[in-house]
Amino acid sequence: MNYKFAKVTIIGLLFLISLGGLAFAEESCSVLYNKQSVLINGYDKNQDKRISLEESYQALSAWYNNSISDAVLLDILKFSRQNCVIPSAIDNNTASGTLVVSSTQVYVGDTISLTVTGADIDGLYSLLVYYQGAWHSELVQGTTASKTFSFSESRAGTYVYFGYVYSKIPNGNLEFNWTEPKMVTVTVLDRQVVGPDLIISSVTTDPSSLATVDDVDFKVVIKNTGNQQMPLVSGGIITKVSSSSLPGSGYRICDAMTVRLQAGESTTIDCPIAQKLSQGNHDFTFFVDSSNKLTEGNENNNTLSKTIQITTGSGGQNDPISGTLSSSAKETDTVNQFVLSVTAQDDQGVDEIRMYYKGDWHTFDCAGQKSCAKTYQLSESTAGTYIYYAKVYGYDLNGNSENADTNPSSVRVVVTTAIVDTCTDSDGGANYYTYGQATPSSSAIEGRADCCKTQYSTNMGDAVNHIGSGGGECVSSGMYLYEAICQSGIPYMSVYACSNGCQDGVCR
Repeated sequence: MNYKFAKVTIIGLLFLISLGGLAFAEESCSVLYNKQSVLINGYDKNQDKRISLEESYQALSAWYNNSISDAVLLDILKFSRQNCVIPSAIDNNTASGTLVVSSTQVYVGDTISLTVTGADIDGLYSLLVYYQGAWHSELVQGTTASKTFSFSESRAGTYVYFGYVYSKIPNGNLEFNWTEPKMVTVTVLDRQVVGPDLIISSVTTDPSSLATVDDVDFKVVIKNTGNQQMPLVSGGIITKVSSSSLPGSGYRICDAMTVRLQAGESTTIDCPIAQKLSQGNHDFTFFVDSSNKLTEGNENNNTLSKTIQITTGSGGQNDPISGTLSSSAKETDTVNQFVLSVTAQDDQGVDEIRMYYKGDWHTFDCAGQKSCAKTYQLSESTAGTYIYYAKVYGYDLNGNSENADTNPSSVRVVVTTAIVDTCTDSDGGANYYTYGQATPSSSAIEGRADCCKTQYSTNMGDAVNHIGSGGGECVSSGMYLYEAICQSGIPYMSVYACSNGCQDGVCR
């Protein structure tokens, strides 16, 4: 068999492959395109983003003439047979996704559903959402996928949740991208209950950073979230703390609460466990009204769980909260607005950001995110030098509150008086029977005066007594009144045909 006959035979076999007559290992369209993009783009003569069987003849011809190799020809025939689509120039095949929340306002205990949908031509790997202080993920396959994550919040507040998409790229590595939108916000409301209702709103430790040498003491804040004052309870309300880290019975009884809390009122009780703990994390559960002496509007919200960290040595190493403050302008005027921006970061969670402006502190909730950014757009109506401040609030290793000034702690903005062009009309506007003038506040702008003319013209000109060549000179008597008015703070002229003629700048 000579060389030419061998090539013709191979051509016939490759045509059978391109038509689906023989099987071969398929590769993803993106892999084939990345390998042969220049040639594939060149063979797409119809510009329909695909390589038809007829267009693949060009590759066969080039291969027959030794212009391309066997492997290149096979890649192009695979691309054609698999009906692959040439990606657009703007399509870099990055992962994309959406984030949807079931409701932006719910009550404590209601189910919140976050749905992440992802897409990538090279194949997805996982879908993620961030809620309750941690990332939650689901491994997926295919070029599109969707996953719904459901949970509930036990405390009222404003919560921010995030979405993320991971996908594959041809070299086997992973790529990632935020969903669109990047985050959603949900407001969680307290349910209105009839009667008193006790919850544990927070627990802190004393000392705030605990080491193996410290005796642990808890400070427990109890709040009445009901709509009625508590009745008198004999012996007080008992709060119990339990943990597998506590020897013996596994629980301790805190100091009794003897005050009768009003609706919405809080109090703090002491809860010492009178022992040292080993290095590591320890889980505790606090139970208010553990002896069930009080009849409450809601009996299912009396517990709070907390994890504390114990370090070796004389004290824990805390990552303190930090933040920044900036202004979009150092100088502005009394008309324009500017933006104050504050960012905060704390590995234990950012509680809130506070900004000082307009003579008062303003609070923005961050719902325990590790990083939080808030902006406020404002303007000042009086010229002067204004100083704005910001503070950031977070938590230490054991959930106790901590705060810090931002860096810088303040910014200064110089506000000057804005020059606004104004105009005064002496006859109060379009008054055709009273003579008047439109006078500007700026000497750089010419004024206007009521004027009679014999011709109609829309050429207003720029002088007081000669208003456009089309209307001619102002005259003592004519048919048309050129009425001086103020428009958008600038002197302007409007033309009015007087039914009885115009005399000395007014209609007869």
